[in-house]
Amino acid sequence: MNSGSRTRNSVRLAIALATSAGMASALNAQTATTPTTTTLKWSSGQNETVRSMSATQLNESIAALSARPNQSRVLVHLEYQVTQAQRAQLAAAGLHLTTSLGSTSFLATLDQDSNAKMLSRSALASISQINPTHKLHRDLQSDLIHPWMLSQDDVRKHQALRELSDAGVMSIDELNAKGLDPSVAVIVMFHTDADRLVESARLAQDFNGQVLSHIKSVNSIVIAIKADQIKQLAADDAVMWVEPPLPAMQDLNSSNRALVGADTLNSLPYSLDGSGVTVLVYDGGKMFQHNDFGSRLTIGATDTAGISDHATHVGGTIGGDGTGNINNRGMAPGVDFISFGFEQDGGLTEGFLYTDPGDMEADYQSAIITHNADISNNSIGTNTAPNGYPCDWTGNYNVTSALIDSIAKGSIDGPFRIVWANGNERQSGRCQGDDNGNFGEFFSTAPPACAKNHITVGSVDSDTDFTSSFSSWGPTDDGRIKPDISAPGCQSGGDGGVTSTSSSGGYNVKCGTSMASPTVTGVAALILEQYRITFPDRDDLMNATLKALFANTAEDRGNTGPDYKYGYGSIRGIAAIDTVIAENIIESEVSQGGTYAGIIIVGAGESELKVTIAWDDAPAAPAVTNALVNDLDLRIIDPNGDVVLPWTLDPANPNGGAVQSVADHLNNIEQVSIMNPIPGAYTVEVRGFNIPVGPSQTFGLVTSSTLINCSSAGIVSLGGNIFSCDGATTVKVVDCDLNTSDLLIETVDVLIDADSNHLGPLTLTLTETAAESATFTASFTFSESNPAAFIHVNEGDSLTVSYIDADNGSGGTNVLVMAAATIDCVAPVVQNVTVTNVEPRAATVNIDLDEAASVIVNYGTSIFSLNDSVSANSFMSTQALNITGLIDQTTYVFTVQAQDQAGNMSTDDNGGAGYTFTTPDVPDFFTEQFGSGLDLEGLTLTLTPSGTAEGYTATIEPLAGGVLPFEPTDGSIVSLSDDDSDLINISDGNTVLIYGQAYGSFYVGSNGYVTFGSSDTDYTESLSDHFDTARVSILFDDLNPSSSGTVYQQQLADRMIISYDQVTEYSNTNNNTMQIELHFDGTIVLSWENIDSGDAICGISAGNGQDPDFFMSDLSTYQAPSNCPADINGDGTLNFFDVSAFLVAFNAQDPAVDFNGDGQYNFFDVSAFLNLFDAGCP
Repeated sequence: MNSGSRTRNSVRLAIALATSAGMASALNAQTATTPTTTTLKWSSGQNETVRSMSATQLNESIAALSARPNQSRVLVHLEYQVTQAQRAQLAAAGLHLTTSLGSTSFLATLDQDSNAKMLSRSALASISQINPTHKLHRDLQSDLIHPWMLSQDDVRKHQALRELSDAGVMSIDELNAKGLDPSVAVIVMFHTDADRLVESARLAQDFNGQVLSHIKSVNSIVIAIKADQIKQLAADDAVMWVEPPLPAMQDLNSSNRALVGADTLNSLPYSLDGSGVTVLVYDGGKMFQHNDFGSRLTIGATDTAGISDHATHVGGTIGGDGTGNINNRGMAPGVDFISFGFEQDGGLTEGFLYTDPGDMEADYQSAIITHNADISNNSIGTNTAPNGYPCDWTGNYNVTSALIDSIAKGSIDGPFRIVWANGNERQSGRCQGDDNGNFGEFFSTAPPACAKNHITVGSVDSDTDFTSSFSSWGPTDDGRIKPDISAPGCQSGGDGGVTSTSSSGGYNVKCGTSMASPTVTGVAALILEQYRITFPDRDDLMNATLKALFANTAEDRGNTGPDYKYGYGSIRGIAAIDTVIAENIIESEVSQGGTYAGIIIVGAGESELKVTIAWDDAPAAPAVTNALVNDLDLRIIDPNGDVVLPWTLDPANPNGGAVQSVADHLNNIEQVSIMNPIPGAYTVEVRGFNIPVGPSQTFGLVTSSTLINCSSAGIVSLGGNIFSCDGATTVKVVDCDLNTSDLLIETVDVLIDADSNHLGPLTLTLTETAAESATFTASFTFSESNPAAFIHVNEGDSLTVSYIDADNGSGGTNVLVMAAATIDCVAPVVQNVTVTNVEPRAATVNIDLDEAASVIVNYGTSIFSLNDSVSANSFMSTQALNITGLIDQTTYVFTVQAQDQAGNMSTDDNGGAGYTFTTPDVPDFFTEQFGSGLDLEGLTLTLTPSGTAEGYTATIEPLAGGVLPFEPTDGSIVSLSDDDSDLINISDGNTVLIYGQAYGSFYVGSNGYVTFGSSDTDYTESLSDHFDTARVSILFDDLNPSSSGTVYQQQLADRMIISYDQVTEYSNTNNNTMQIELHFDGTIVLSWENIDSGDAICGISAGNGQDPDFFMSDLSTYQAPSNCPADINGDGTLNFFDVSAFLVAFNAQDPAVDFNGDGQYNFFDVSAFLNLFDAGCP
């Protein structure tokens, strides 16, 4: 169609679209719509009125500021928002804009040789030095020090400091009055143009401090300095902001599936389970290897956190597969997990009790770069109100918030999707209302949930869809909406909460936004899976697009429109997935003053038109209250030309209803809703109102009605890129220029061709889907054998569609536009099948194919009863499917079905016999829990490493002479208080082993155990506690060596010895004497000389959590050591079975058959065995 024949409506659309492409003219200074700063609200609580300077005042200020020695940073206000070209002109004149403070205010760097005359004639309205008090968090301005900021070494050394720490927050005056000058940890954010490595080294030297960690994404560090140096630090020119670190973040404690629609989405026709999606579970500890996770769980390699029941519960809600109970499965039972927890209070540096943003950044980096995580769940927060932290923290935006925003925007290897629990602050009577105590339960969202870009989730009760009693409400300090959305996180009836996986191996019930957040994350994984199916040629949708999708498809709850209780409503997974399938979702970008425009077609009978945009905003400066940096505006123009604005809320009336009368300049998510819309074409516009951090801002847009993302550059599609030899498809052309009238339904002709078609290209006429849509469709058939089909095709053909675009909007005329697909008639071939990770309850089936295909594994205990199945819906040439819920010591048979992208199917049944594997027996865990009758006194248990599934062979015998093998007092005293732990380093490069894992150090605990990798002070001897950390429990009980008894450690040439000599139980006068030997060859010896304790746990743990198949050992009943080495099976008789057992152990390189002890398995061991066998038993 010739572009000259466009109607006036088409011309208007073309102009709007051209503007979005950057063809708008430059902004004129001080137009009616230009955003300017009138008042700057500092986080310190001060408000500053912005006044413009005269040219003379500007010249004088610039001259004075540029002459300052060793100072270059300034505060500037502009008359209007400048373009990128104008920013470059300012920089050329010596003024470099570095950090937006919102609207037209910036922090900047002023060169000493700046051109004052040129700057005074620019957009510059005022320029001044930065007040150091505006660079300090208000707690630090008030000289307040929180206990978690203190060096714990200082606390232990000084009784007076310990007393102040125990009492809570303290002032520097109180410290000085007691003659104390402790080291404290603070977070320092540098100006964006400062060299973090250089400046941090300089500060450490200038203040005799220690840099504890780096936060690269937001150009920040954590540094320990003396408390009375904080204000001097803030005055440093390179420093932009100083704040106290947050305290250690904590956990935020089947009807969910029904409410959000997961049951439907897991079933036909959707068949989504999250396959191919990897979820980072970032929590207060690491997930337990529950049977519901199969082999889909990976623990971060650097993670030394203990097993967390909370993290396990969260993971089960996201993607447990219901092996133990199908009713308790998660939202996306096919996802993979990468689990990270806080390695220690203080993150990367021991000795402090704060949350280190550097640790969070490091864990996220490992998850994203090393483990290819796609999305994260974060059911953690500060619990400000319940923990008694300062109430004015609620609503704050801080450095951790900036870090979260930075990661979401792409500071670590590209944009990333982040879901975060909004918090449970309303469970406490504290911190209700704003900083002045107004507005009841509103303003109760605590950091870091007050960041902008993450998707924050409030909780509703799954059986009522009403907000849960504990769920935190917004707004934030600057009036932004929190939570963004809500999801089920509790239940008023039924089981009273959310039932999910437990670290005990079963299931338990919890309530909280911690449970609502993983519900959203699980549904998000299903959305990602569907998005990849619908848009195979696109990158994954942005975090902002995912947020907009959830908000646009949520069920409105509470007041009409968004509110500070539910956010944009209670999520609905089916509506979200249907929106993706309908392709009513786009991602685009706008620059300063630019406009994106699109068309939405509303059909007759539609009850509501809803359009939502969201954008991942640039991180804000914590020094100011307003967090929004880049400001986009959404509006809808209806068929009558009327303009509809987005919802806005009044933070001064938080319980009030939303209105659609003004633009939103607070939030980075906006929504327009039109009830009972008239049918027709609506124009959606997204304008770059204020983009100080550019040159452009990306956004995601979602609509409930048909979205036409057209332009003069036409596009054509075949409805797929690969087809079988017989089928049908739909051709679609979208070209704004072809819509010459909004009153007529028009047509366009395209040409269809294939390599095997010898008749020449065939003409297919497409019809416009609606008079205003500029979208044209038609279907046709193709076949290898059916002569009635529209076109003939053969294996390997390229099927093409083409049309001529008369004007592509970029100067091109009569441009050939094409799309192609491949014809595939051959079914996929299974090339190789293996079974790995065979465990008592699970196994992994690995399948190699000759092409990318989805697969189904049908399995059972007979080739005639393959009643169960697992599937992988993603198309890959190598598939790994996890089968869980198996029975130990059972042989299983399975077959493989494969289907390629064209729909061709094949079945591999291994020649009719099926493939098989056999699950092993449940191993011995060498652990016994005693409630009473502890029967190990006077015995020695020896655990020798073996090549068996158990990892060890065990023998037990009486103590020689009834006393410990080694005199405890020959060792060094380990000074332990009650519920304490001390690190022991092994010298001379030696290591001890537990379950094959080597350690060069270990921790001796006061409560009768040794731990590896991390310390533990737990005194409650539960099995879950025993198994959550790699440990040897000689007598896990609530012991107190500081009351009575002594603990010793000693290193010998071949082993480490830990002795508990006459140690008493807490609040008791009894004594317990026992000894642990950790041999460097991996042997573990436990000896009990005297036991007065009646209840305890004794045994060993690999630290992987309590196995669901755990059964109690009976340690005292193991066989005595054999005095006949050739009696391999220990039956007291030398015969063929010993020879057979020797050969099996020899082939497995079991240390038990290394008869000459040289660490090698060769002829000499065989010879030694035969000699012993010939000699017979004594």
